[in-house]
Amino acid sequence: MTSAFAASLPLRTTPAWHLARRAAQAPTAAIVADIERLGTRAWLDQQLDPGRLTDPAWDAIVQQSFAWLPMTSKQVDDVTGGQGFRGGPVMAHAQAVRPLFTTKVLWENVVTMWGDLLYVPYRSKADAFVLEYDWAVLRRHAFGRYADLLHAAVTHPAILRNLDNDVSSADNPNENLGRELLELYTVGVGSYTETDVRQSALLLTGHSIDWTTRTYRFDRWAHHVGPVKVMGFSHPNGSADGGPAVLRAYTDYLARHPRTARHVAQVIATRFVSDTPSESLLQTLASTYLAADTAIVPVLRRLFDHPEFWSSVGAKWSRPAELCARSVRAAKPTGYSFEQPITSNPWAMSNYFWFLYECGHAPRDWPRVDGYPDTALEWRTTIATLSSWNMTHSIAWGWGDGPSYPAQVDPKDTNNRPRWDLALQAKLGDNVLATARRITRDLTGYTWRDQDIAPIASWLCSYGDRPATATDVLSADALTWWLPEAVRLVLASPYSFLR
Repeated sequence: MTSAFAASLPLRTTPAWHLARRAAQAPTAAIVADIERLGTRAWLDQQLDPGRLTDPAWDAIVQQSFAWLPMTSKQVDDVTGGQGFRGGPVMAHAQAVRPLFTTKVLWENVVTMWGDLLYVPYRSKADAFVLEYDWAVLRRHAFGRYADLLHAAVTHPAILRNLDNDVSSADNPNENLGRELLELYTVGVGSYTETDVRQSALLLTGHSIDWTTRTYRFDRWAHHVGPVKVMGFSHPNGSADGGPAVLRAYTDYLARHPRTARHVAQVIATRFVSDTPSESLLQTLASTYLAADTAIVPVLRRLFDHPEFWSSVGAKWSRPAELCARSVRAAKPTGYSFEQPITSNPWAMSNYFWFLYECGHAPRDWPRVDGYPDTALEWRTTIATLSSWNMTHSIAWGWGDGPSYPAQVDPKDTNNRPRWDLALQAKLGDNVLATARRITRDLTGYTWRDQDIAPIASWLCSYGDRPATATDVLSADALTWWLPEAVRLVLASPYSFLR
């Protein structure tokens, strides 16, 4: 099996690794071991019911650094003395760090997917609402019904503020949300007319924000009254008081529309299968979505049962945040630290977050209204590749604040660097070639060709000065200094980029 992104590489992997690479944003050998221990079906059952899973490592980090995460927008505003905007960077940092530690890997992946679809940037005029939006909308409804997720999203202050619906009134309607609700969130371009957009905007008038409570508020005085018609949806809309009920009927209609089913199927298949999923797969997923009354879990189950999923090895290219998270999680960090508490200075980026920013993939920081793209075309650029290579060097050798690791062997060495010898179980006297084969497999999930292993083994035996021999073993210098460089080469390889 080969990939269109690296046609010369034979991709030899296992079903467990393939599932881990797609289900988790940061797949590791430890996650693969869980899949193999439980079996694919049982592991997916567990992941699709995240309430069954404990998350001790992540919970400890929340308690230490992200105490604001479960707060409402009003609570953040109160605790900051009216500076609710400081919640945005806290949410974004948490979104970056969580994949490094969480056990709920599929849920986290789906939350990220919905975050890119129903997108609100953390650096925006909605910054005071995005923290609550993450847990109250995206996380709460990630594995529920899309109809409920959609309605919760368009009635949350984050989207209402970001798309100016909080100032939309009958005598001065704003079309932003009315348009994006059709174009991005449901039926897609080509399914509606400009008249539909204007009618959609009128229907949405009056849905606004209570700035005292920082919650959704319906302003009956601002709501357009009179018949509305959008595509096949029509309503007499005869009274201002009925505005919320009309909106619920409208979002339910859109969520259940066959073109929305197709759009949601495309989003899910692109996330988990390939950039160009087949028409057959899309029809299967869309039919499942409609039959399940927009429930998401049945669609995911059908996808993971589909032959096209299992035959799609190498058909996805890792986005920078995924490559970064996978690389760090493989180093088995023990915690996460900030030079300054993020709640006291939310703009003091940790070095880890800074690398995501430099790669153009900091969480919820896409500059457009449509969320980050999920296809290779946008991420196989020169700048993204160079930034990712630089990032792998920093991950392999470590940096200041961010992920923390066990102490170095030399007590005088106080640098916060990964202990790759511990993470990869490399020991003094281990055979170099065997170690190279094992670490390439454990870091990428692929069994490498001998010719590709050779430069890794060369670094392990001589810091790249000569080819490895069958009798070479790991020295003390290799474990301390040469192993990180070998890891860097593995992380920067085409194998590492291929999901």
